[in-house]
Amino acid sequence: MARFRDFDGVTRKVEARATATSKNDRGAKAERPLIAALTDRAMPAGEDITGDMRITKLALIWWAEFEDTGRALNTRRRYRDIMDNYVCPGVGGLRIREATVSTLDRFLKTMRTKHGNATAKLCKTVLSGMLGLAARHGALDGNPLREVATIPTSHKEVRALTVAEVGALRAGLRQWEASKKQAGHYPTVDMLDVVDIMLATGARIGEALAIRWKDIDLKTARPTVTVNGTIVYMPGQGLTIQDHPKTANSRQRYFLPAFAVEMLLRRQIGQLEANRGTSCSPLPSVLSGTPTTSASSGAQRVTTSASSGSPRIPSERR
Repeated sequence: MARFRDFDGVTRKVEARATATSKNDRGAKAERPLIAALTDRAMPAGEDITGDMRITKLALIWWAEFEDTGRALNTRRRYRDIMDNYVCPGVGGLRIREATVSTLDRFLKTMRTKHGNATAKLCKTVLSGMLGLAARHGALDGNPLREVATIPTSHKEVRALTVAEVGALRAGLRQWEASKKQAGHYPTVDMLDVVDIMLATGARIGEALAIRWKDIDLKTARPTVTVNGTIVYMPGQGLTIQDHPKTANSRQRYFLPAFAVEMLLRRQIGQLEANRGTSCSPLPSVLSGTPTTSASSGAQRVTTSASSGSPRIPSERR
């Protein structure tokens, strides 16, 4: 029997028994199962993370925990891409104890040179989570990512469109849509209506396309729309609406200006006349009734702006 201090800080008696074949080996026979029992109590449940574990193995353990944190789908997808395509190929062969500040600093500087600051910062974030887990399990004395060089970030100045730019953009969109229809090529989404809802709310493209009729109230004296989601891509399922926007601050209710109310009423009447009801999105694909991609909407917006001769329009907020 021995006394053992458990993880909760309470010291308990641990006892093991064995049958001795002779009087001389009685102590050794009892000692071996007692040592085994103490070892089992000392080991943490699940995977035993040690300094000799490869970072590729640590990555899988960290990922299993990270998936339970409730992070947004796009965040999980992006972090998994960074882990699989940058972190594991770059430093996955190292053992945890070999993940020194200098080694990780060189890796992140290489990522900056080859792939840019944004990718390097994501690599640092993912690695920090992984090695933080290792430190909590006692495989490291601390998280070495805290000591690596800072990765600089650049922030573009936010600029609102001028009245003249808004007019030029809308005129260019009307001209572009008219030329497409005249040629028999119908756009997959009414870009002018998408831009109008973005102008009315300040929503990102994905958030604008994710607006549903249940988010809109046109019956009040001051009609409103609430941004409650965004468009995301789910592997194996395609595009879908995520039930929360990109950031918590994006979940806002907006009073709609007259031009947006007029556009939404027009689309509502059109969907009812087409026997599609109002259970779908106000801004679906006119071909399939499904949301279009943010990327294609952005490409169409930039192309239209350029072809119409209007000034270069700054990207929507990120």
